[in-house]
Amino acid sequence: MAQAVLSWLAVGATVERELDDVCGIWATGIITSVRTNPSEVDLAYEDGLVEVGVPMAELRSRLGPCESQDLELATSPLSLKRASSTPLVIVPECPSLELVSTRSIGSMMVVSETSIAVPQGIGMMIRELRTNVHSLTQIVLDLKEQQVIQSGRMDIAIQETLEAKTAVDEWLCQRTDEGILIHQAHPHIDGRAVYGHVLWYSGEALAKYLVWRHGGPASKDSCIGKVVLELGAGTGVVGLTLGRLGAAVTLTDAEPQVVALLKRNIAANDLEANVKARALSFGDASTYLEPRASLDLVVAADVLYEAGQGLVLARVLDAHVPIGSGTEVLLAYEHRPEAPLDFFAAAHELGFTLERLEDPQGNAAAAARGHPGSAAYRACCFVELPAARAREAVAHACFSPGNQWRIQIFRLCRP
Repeated sequence: MAQAVLSWLAVGATVERELDDVCGIWATGIITSVRTNPSEVDLAYEDGLVEVGVPMAELRSRLGPCESQDLELATSPLSLKRASSTPLVIVPECPSLELVSTRSIGSMMVVSETSIAVPQGIGMMIRELRTNVHSLTQIVLDLKEQQVIQSGRMDIAIQETLEAKTAVDEWLCQRTDEGILIHQAHPHIDGRAVYGHVLWYSGEALAKYLVWRHGGPASKDSCIGKVVLELGAGTGVVGLTLGRLGAAVTLTDAEPQVVALLKRNIAANDLEANVKARALSFGDASTYLEPRASLDLVVAADVLYEAGQGLVLARVLDAHVPIGSGTEVLLAYEHRPEAPLDFFAAAHELGFTLERLEDPQGNAAAAARGHPGSAAYRACCFVELPAARAREAVAHACFSPGNQWRIQIFRLCRP
């Protein structure tokens, strides 16, 4: 049997490679060379770096809706095959090819004769944040136009496309363990990533911690009546949870599309009376809140994930947390290789104390979706991280047994 590679594994194709399977970090590159024995490619990354001998199995397509017309379809007749709930376009010569998924978007894959392992298909699994239903629909229409799919099979392809859209819609609206309804949106707009459109585990972990420590109206940590600011709110899961607990919350984000999503989530949870959303850009002081001395709590989750964010976040906290104000800052952080660790030194220089939530063994504690906060946080307390060892402690943290998300929760105060 003749051997070929998937149409998107070709010289000049834009692909993504997983750099960290725990954190879900992907790098974008262009294929400069393809070899089939072994199945490897050479990549040129966006930052100018070049990598040789990358296994094809570590790559996934980055096919946009306008690129579906460029698919190199096999000349032999194709047939549709159903694998789990996922539609699959395959050649008859590949009967053993299967795609197993418990909750995918119904990714359609177009393959020619191949003997290599197939990762995800053209439409990426929704949990990997690369879904585009329009692209999937366009692929079906392209196949119809090119008469690749027989007319009798067209109804199957259309039905599976509709099923894919339904799966996406279900993912786009989720309810947290704490009962907050979260609408999400596609994480890519006009070719750029909009991370705030997605519900991230660190936000859920911080929300779960706040619910656990709330303890009811008589508790000293009760959220009732507290004035709260959420920075880089994204879907707003932390601030919305605090609003449900009785706090007066201002959700902020720099992206206009994200602010619109925040307003939608406020309405979806009937929290218009005590939660509002507005624009706030870390790098634009004119968007900061006024007055700034009346905040009881500032929260932020997953706002430190790429270079350049550390110092600007420190400046934002400097502006909103006056010395001696008593304002508490809670920050949920998931460590990534490119995370700006200079934030922690900058915060110390501005007079903030830094503490991390740890279990009795000194491990960073957190609990996200599907895990009770009472079990994760009951025996934990905040432990100070001195300036001299903060960077090392954050970068090389140990985690409690139930913290598979590798999330750290920090508390900052400015006495």
